Amino acid sequence: MHNIKLYDAAYCHSSPKPCIAHQIHQALQKTSIESEPHIANQSEISIGNGQLANEQVAETIKNENGINFVLPDGETYRSLLMEARANLQLLCNQAKNDLLNQQEMPEHAAGTLRTAIGKAGLLLDRKMAKFEDLLKNHLDQNSDVGQVNLSDLSGYWALISIELKELEANFREINFLRENHWALSEPESRSVR
Repeated sequence: MHNIKLYDAAYCHSSPKPCIAHQIHQALQKTSIESEPHIANQSEISIGNGQLANEQVAETIKNENGINFVLPDGETYRSLLMEARANLQLLCNQAKNDLLNQQEMPEHAAGTLRTAIGKAGLLLDRKMAKFEDLLKNHLDQNSDVGQVNLSDLSGYWALISIELKELEANFREINFLRENHWALSEPESRSVR
């Protein structure tokens, strides 16, 4: 868990008097981002008088709840993209094989497969390709294209993640249909209390 610590008690005061504002400013200049040991990461980044005390830089953002967190770096996003792309392509290939090999598949099941394959294809060919371009521009510091920040990558990955979750639900439904030999299950009768 990443924490941001302020070394001044400026938050204890309720009014922004000039001396308190000065204390807050000094506290912000002496902010450090610490990370607990995680995957051999035991680094600390300290900022004193507006200068970095450590060469490693992590970009932090504050969400709407005021919680600070460190964004993954470009290489982490590259790994996420490669893994998500490979998994999605595998699921699409399985669904395509099902369509080709199941001659007597009911239309509702075939429609479910076609829909999932189509959605996955759009995600792979458009949004993931766009994300890959953004990622390349972020990692290529000498690019003539405007700088792509980690927050840009984070925002676009959040959009992709929403669609990935929807597709995971679609492919879970396909697995359920496959296990039931492409038949819709009978609605389970529920007892009323």
